[in-house]
This record gives sequence, structure tokens and C-alpha cells, in this order.
Amino acid sequence: MLKRLSVVVAVLLTALLLQFLQNKVLVGDQDLQAEIRPAAEQPAESRVFDVVLKDAAGNPIEALPQEADEVRRRLAGNARDAAIAVTEVAHDPAAHRIRVVAPATIDELALRQRLTGRTYTRGNEVREFWHVNLGIDLRGGVEFTCRLKNELGQVVPADDEVIGTLRSRLDERGLTEPVVARLSNGDVQIVIPGGTKADAARTRKVLETTGRLEFREVIAEYPNQDFPSTKAGDPTCAWTAVGNGLYRFNPRVPVGTRQDVIAPEEPPPGLEPDRFLHLGPVRVSGKDVSTAAETLHNGEPAVSITFTAIGTGKNHEFTSGIKERGDKGAGTGRLAITFDGVVKSDPRVIEPSSRDCVISGRFTSEEIADLRGVLKAGSLAVTPEILSERVVGATLGHQEIERALVTMAWCLTAIVAFLGWYYRRLGLVALAAMGVCGMLTWTTLSIFGATLTLPGIAGLILSIAMSIDTNVLVFERIREEMKEDKGLPAAIEAGYDRAFLTILDSNLTTMATGLVLYMIGTGPIKGFGLTLIIGIAISMFSGLYLGRLLTDWLCRGRQSISLSSFFKPLPFGYVRLRIPMYILTFVTAIAGMGYFAFGHKLTPGAGFDRNFDIEFTGGTMVQVGFLAEQSKDAIDQRLAAAWATVPEAQRGSSLLNPEEIQAQPYFASLAQAGTASRQWVFRVRDVEGAGLERERNELEQQRGELIREIERLRGATPPDTAGARVVERDRLNPLSARIATQSEAISQRTDAFKVAIGQAFAGAVAAEGDEVLTTSFADNRLSVAVALLEPATTLQAEEIASRLANLGRTVTAKAVGSTLELTVQYADRPRPGAGAVEAMDAIAKRCAGLLVTGGIAEADAKPLGAVAGEVVERLVDAAAAQRIVVAQPFPASQHFSGQVADRMKWQALVACSLALVAMLLYIAARFELAYGFGAAVSLLHVVIQTVGLAVLFGIRIDLTVVAAVLTVIGYAINDTIVVYDRIREYVGKMAGKPLDQVIDAAIADTMPRTVLTGGMVIVALIFMLIFAGDSLQGFCATLLIGITLGTYSSVFIASPLLLSFRRQVEAGAQAPAAPVVDAKPAE
Repeated sequence: MLKRLSVVVAVLLTALLLQFLQNKVLVGDQDLQAEIRPAAEQPAESRVFDVVLKDAAGNPIEALPQEADEVRRRLAGNARDAAIAVTEVAHDPAAHRIRVVAPATIDELALRQRLTGRTYTRGNEVREFWHVNLGIDLRGGVEFTCRLKNELGQVVPADDEVIGTLRSRLDERGLTEPVVARLSNGDVQIVIPGGTKADAARTRKVLETTGRLEFREVIAEYPNQDFPSTKAGDPTCAWTAVGNGLYRFNPRVPVGTRQDVIAPEEPPPGLEPDRFLHLGPVRVSGKDVSTAAETLHNGEPAVSITFTAIGTGKNHEFTSGIKERGDKGAGTGRLAITFDGVVKSDPRVIEPSSRDCVISGRFTSEEIADLRGVLKAGSLAVTPEILSERVVGATLGHQEIERALVTMAWCLTAIVAFLGWYYRRLGLVALAAMGVCGMLTWTTLSIFGATLTLPGIAGLILSIAMSIDTNVLVFERIREEMKEDKGLPAAIEAGYDRAFLTILDSNLTTMATGLVLYMIGTGPIKGFGLTLIIGIAISMFSGLYLGRLLTDWLCRGRQSISLSSFFKPLPFGYVRLRIPMYILTFVTAIAGMGYFAFGHKLTPGAGFDRNFDIEFTGGTMVQVGFLAEQSKDAIDQRLAAAWATVPEAQRGSSLLNPEEIQAQPYFASLAQAGTASRQWVFRVRDVEGAGLERERNELEQQRGELIREIERLRGATPPDTAGARVVERDRLNPLSARIATQSEAISQRTDAFKVAIGQAFAGAVAAEGDEVLTTSFADNRLSVAVALLEPATTLQAEEIASRLANLGRTVTAKAVGSTLELTVQYADRPRPGAGAVEAMDAIAKRCAGLLVTGGIAEADAKPLGAVAGEVVERLVDAAAAQRIVVAQPFPASQHFSGQVADRMKWQALVACSLALVAMLLYIAARFELAYGFGAAVSLLHVVIQTVGLAVLFGIRIDLTVVAAVLTVIGYAINDTIVVYDRIREYVGKMAGKPLDQVIDAAIADTMPRTVLTGGMVIVALIFMLIFAGDSLQGFCATLLIGITLGTYSSVFIASPLLLSFRRQVEAGAQAPAAPVVDAKPAE
């Protein structure tokens, strides 16, 4: 007993220690990069510089006094670096930066190198001890909107490959369960649950990374004698800027092949690149890399690369050729290693390399970790650009969450009370095992960084409740042993020994299923597999190891204990009913599959998508900015009132059904997230729009193939220009027209939802264009001021002005409270683009009206208003990139795709199928092949019937329903194994008896455990279904259907199926090796 106690204490203390380290010590650091900027005002006798700190994504963040101290330490020098004399280093909290005042003779280059050469490290905030990441439904998260651009800087729509790659990258960061969806305009929307500012910055960096690791030969270096200029666009400059960090050759530069590129060397932070390399075609890429790890090179962080077998050969051939050409003077002898189009390293090849190489450059440990994940997930052929970053609130209201949690607590309390009554003293063992199981499960979720949603909490409570099955199996065995007139110590010993193999087999079978789901699945399926494995291990430890310790301790010195015997074995001819049960099961399974596949044909206008919820089908969303803060209750009341005015005949096609609409608030930061907000996003399931979106995506794929075909024709030798024109005229142009028609139909759906929401909240939403407060024009200087939802900082205003520097000769931005003013100085009077005046939107008309009010003639105000409208549009985008929100009444309205892509659906199906095969093989190995086939057929029927009945009862399939079905698989196989183990035991005890009698006896004697475990879970699910609210209805209803069917299947399907494979058992064929105590099984 002392040994068991020591192990249990050690496990608990280890778990608590790891929990403490995870949330209090190992919270991680944030790498910040400094940028040096000359101050706007420069005194004659000194130089003034501003040190601005930026996070991993390049966003300016507030400098703290500790960073000012670090600046002072760096300037003071050390044994290796001499001190740099400055007059003052001051922390400026108002401007969120550090100001350095230096003598006029300061060496600016040395100052930059000293302050920006190494990153600044800031520790992340410590978390609460019991902290676990909460999902979007409970806490909200951070929403990103990405626009994709190709190598020419042209905007391109996202496809399934891009969506899959981005999701894989985010999955590499852990069990965050992100939401990734494609918008109807081709952009991508990503939402990560919870997190900190550091998490958001790192996510943004991961999203903006294309992941293109390339090895190319250096052809030439610029500037050089032929192209001496470093000003992009000059005739003597070798490069021109495309935008978004991309460059291309000056047409005058001689280029060897179409695959040649020009790439900048990575400049110091805050400086524009001024050294470029002409690089040859890609010879080795990230696809040829096997692993990437962090190492040191000359004392600085670097990346160690190991190539695949194919990559090793390609790298050796590539580097050998470079060295050979360099030795002959036919080349530079250098290779360039680029990442995302930036040269990280360009070493001279001294000796050819093969399997390994090291990439040096300006890397941080965080960037190297992200690089590993990006290389594993794959590269992108396009460059993502973050358009906006917003904090979104929880999808569920506070009252909804509270109601669900209270219901779960009452259910758990009821289970605890029942166990205490039924098992008396042993009930205390079950209660303690449940408590330890719950604590260890929670701790493990925290240590692994898992994300917990409301259905996840419900599943956690159910898994804790289901963990008592281990105790129930043991206790019922002890009861049986005591009926044989054994003393209590002997009964306890035999009870735990006899139950051990049953528990081991049932749990290992389920664990094998979880292992396959974890190894093959992606996203939520992968996360479910891991938590399933962890939960089973914890359940076995708490039920068997801790349970045995507590049982011995509580029963020491006793020869008997009192146990309730309300549930007794139920002798019955179960096998006799197999034929009608087979027929019932077959008919209902066929009916379930049929209704799932073809039930939509019974409803006019419905499609197959009617089986799925918004996470699979996608829908329409509208962002709304209100005049005042709105609470969730106020939103729900206005939606309900609007729905009441919709005529009954129009409700089938209306998008205003409150039960279908998801409302989520936006906040300035996660720390400020509450229940009321001025800006909300409304999402609604739109099956018709989903069909249009799917058709358009198919057309887009066809269009992409045609474009590639045209490029091949034009790039052929000799170019087939005529053939390319024919393809463009006869096939590409008509297809583009069809795509435009589909896009217009989708736009009409989103506009209809936008109008409906606007009418529902009439009077609470400002008119479009009211976000523009002032517009003025004088001396070729245009000024516009817009209202903000939250005040902006001076640093953010400067970043916005920097982003919009190409609008005019000079651009300045000024933040005053919740107002942002932008001033553009033009060289000449600005003129709008062709057709801009005729196509003026609400914002441009508002600007024109304000100009007229300011004294400008109407004839002049219209073109200037059109120009001002374009400026405001650019200002809104630039502000969004800096996490500043302009108070627009309707910032965006788009259709979005389902977050579960087709590839994920197939991967999930494959994972589940392989899990079924793994389960069959394990059972066949531990029992017999007949048992394996019986369990597989039974489980297949449970899944089919569960899905079919769920759809029949109007439950739409979403990710929570998928999680429920996976939980049902674990429960059903566990139930089946318990009965199978007893059958195997009774085959030896009842040697020579007909198998149907053996099966009936085994089922009868396991019935108390079946009723206890299944009954408690089913009753708990019924209570949660009734009282926990709408948010858990689909999850609980699916579980209720599945667990009921699983219990039925283990008794009436899985066990009788053995007769189909084993009609007769020979005496002693499976008799156990150990001595068997005589029993009197039910006849």
C-alpha cells in the first residue's frame, strides 16, 4: 500500500509541478525588433532618434521602461564593444517609444548596428494556475483577414490548397483549433481562439509567410558599374518594386531565363534594402528539406538544414556546378539561400555540400520555430497580406454559458450522490477516482495547450462520469466474488485481477482508435485523438491504481462491506431475438443512410447541404458598426422582433431567423472583451449561397488551368501567340463572364442579408458615409478626418502615414482621441480616375457634401469628393492593418466558405476507417477473428444509425456533432469489449454448452454494469439536453442517440453476431490457463 501511495503522490505532485511550470514559469518570451527613426524635429547641436519596437509581425508596440534600460546597457558597451556616447535615453510612454538624444557627430550606422543588431526579449504575462485555453465560443479570439497576391503583385483568390496549407501551419502550433474560411471576394478569414498579443503577432507572422525556401545561383550583384542607382524606378537601377515586398528586373537588365529573379539582401531593421542579387532558377527548394533545427553560427542563431535523399543528390549536383563555374571564372561561385524572396545568406561555395547545410542571417529562436512549422506544412505559391486584425468576442452569450455550466455541475453532482448511495464505502473510492481523473485531465489539457470549448467541457464532464466504468466493473466483480463466500480481502484481490484484463482490452482498443485518429487526422480530429488517448490513460490510472489503493485502505480490517443490489443480473434469451434485431438494425441503418443521402429530395428546394451546419456549408456575414454599445441580449431582442415581422410565407427564404444567426462582438483587445460592443458581426447559414460559391470555385479552377495553358503556349519555343489568343477568346473570356455572373449572384445574397440586418437595427446604425467627419481642400492639400471606435496612438498614426506615403508628395496622420486625420499634400490638383465621379459611393458623396459645406463649388467638389473617397478607402485599409477600426456602419459583407474543407472531410473519413480496421485487428489478436468482425459490424451500424437518426431529428452536422460521433465510437467499443470479455471467460467455464447459452449468460451477468454506466450517462445527457440550452443540443442529442444505440448494439448485435462465425465451441478450447473459480452463471 505504501508503494502505491508513493506512486500516486508522485504522479499528482508531478502533474501540479508541470501545471505550475506551464502557467507560471515557462510562459515564453516575445522577441521584439528595434527600429531607429530620426525624430521629426532635429536641434542644430544634436541628433535625436526614436527607437520603435515591433513584434514578430512587424507591428509597433508600446515600449516599456525595461527596454529603455536595455538600450542604455547596449550603448554603455562591454568588454567587446566600446561605449557609444549619447546625451540622453528617455522612455516616452505617451508616444510608446524610446527617445535617444546624441551629439551631432554621432556615428549613425554604429548606433543602428548596436541597437538593432540583436532582438529585445520581453517575457509573456504569467497565467492563472488552473489556466486552460478557452475556445472561440467561450472567450472569443483574434480574427485575421488575408488577401493573396501573386509574384506580380496581382490579387488572386484563395483555393483549397491555400486554405489547407494555412490550416496545416496553424495546426503545427498545437491544439488551437483555428477557424479558416474563404470569403466570396477571394480573401481568407482566420480566427484563432483566445491568446495574447504575442500569440496574435506570431500567428500573423506565420500567416504572412509564404514559406518559399529556395537555393539559387548568384548571377550578379547590384548596384554595380552598369546599374549604379539604388532608387527603384530609375533607368540605371536594376530593380523595380512591385509591392508587398516583391521586386522584378528593370527591363534593361539582361536576364538569362524566365526563371531568373532579383532578390534583396535582408537589410537592417527599419531600412529599405539597397543591395540586390540577380539569381538563377531554383535548383533546390523547401520540398527537398527533411528537417530544420536551430543551431549557432558565429555565436548567432541559425538554421541547420538536412535534405531528403533526393534533395541530397540535387544539392550536391547544384553546389558542384557552382564551384566548377566559379573556379573557371564562368560564374560568381556563390549560391543564395532565399526565404520568402529575401536573401538570407549568399556564401561562396568552397566545397560541394550534400546532406546538410546551415542558413545564417537575422533569425530569432521564435522565427526558427515558425520556419520549421512552415516547412513542414508546405509553402504557398502566393503571398498573403494581412488586411485587418480584430479581437472577436465569444459566440455564446454569458447567460448561455452560465446556464450550460450550471446544468453540467448539477449532473455531475447527481452522479456523485448516486454512486455514494449505491456503493456505500466503495462509492467513496469511485468519487475520489473521479476527482483525481478530472484534475489530471484538466492539468494535462493545460500542459498540452489544448483549447476547451463548451461542448469540450461537456465532453470532459461526461468522460469523467464515464471513467467510473472502471470502478463499476471492479466493484461488480467484487460483489460476484463475495457471493462465492470469499472473504473481503480475497474478493478485492480477485475482483481487481479479473476486471483488469477486461478494462485493459476495452481501453487499449479505444486507445488504438485514438492513435489512428491522431496520426492520420487533421485539425479537430487530430486533437480529439490526442485527448482520447490522454483521457484513457488517466482513467486507467485513477480507476485501477488509485482505486486499488483507496479500496485497500478503506476496507482494511473488514471481512465484509455493504453494497446496494438494486441492479441484478437479468437472465433472458437475448440471442433468441437476434433475427428480428438484425432485421430491425439492417432496416434502420439502410433508412438512416438513405435519409442522410436522399432525404433532401423530400423537401422542395433543399439540397444535400441541408444535412450540415454553417461550419460545413459556409454562409453570409455582415459586419455592423452601431452608434452605441449593444449587449448580446439587446441584439437577440432586435433580431427576434425583426423575425416576428417576416410573413410566414417568406420565412423559408429569409435569412433573418434568429436561430440561424450567429452574432459575435468585436473589441479593441482581449483584455477589454466584455458583453457590450459597438461593432458586431452577424453570420447566417446560407445553403443557396453555398451552392453558388461551390460552382464559382469550380469555374475558378477551370479558369486557372486555362491561364496556365495560355502561359505555356506563350512560353513555348517558338511562342504560339496565335494559339494563346484562340484559347483566351474562345474559352477563357466566356468562362470569365460566367464567373462574373456567379459573383454577382453571390453579391446579391450578401446585399440582401445586409439590407435585412440594417432594417432590423434601424435607428441604431448610422448612415453609410457618416464615419467621415470632415473633408477640406486648399492649396493642393486634401485633409479628411474619420471617426474611430477606439482611440489611436501617435505611433499608429505615423505607421498609417508611412503606409500611405505614395498618395502624394507628403502624407501626415494625426490621432486626436477617437478621430484620425489624414493630410495629403499633392504636387498638382488631384484628379479622379476614369468613371470615378459617375460611380461615387456613399463615402465619396459624403466627402463631396462636406467640401461644398466648406465653400468649394459643387462642380469642383464632385471630382475632389471622388478623390477623397479613394483616400478614405485607403485610410480604412491602412488603419485596419494597424488594428485601428474606423467607425463604419457596414465595414464588410461577404459570403464565406465552410471551415471544414473537402480535403479535411476525406481525411476524417479515412482516419475513422483506419481506426475501425485497427480496432478489428486488435480484437482479433486478443480474442478471435470472429470477435473482431462482430465488433466492426456492430460499430459500423452504430455510426450509421447515429448519423441517420440525428439528421432525421433535424440535427445538422457540425464539428461538435462530429466530436459526439467520435465519442460514441469510443463508448460503443468499450461496451462491446466488456461483454466480449465475459463471453470469452464463460466459454471456458461452460465448456460444451451451446454458444447461445454462453452468450445469454455473459450478457445477463454484465447487465448490472451496463445499466449502471449507460444509465447514468444517458440520464445526465437527457438533463443536459433539456436544461443546458441550445448551444449543447446538437452535441447532447447526438451523444444520447449514439450511446443508447451503442448499449443496444453490444447486447443485441455484437454478441449474437458471434453465432454467425462460431456456431460451436469445443470443450476447453479457450479455457484460461489460470485456475477458475466455479461459478453459477444464469441459464
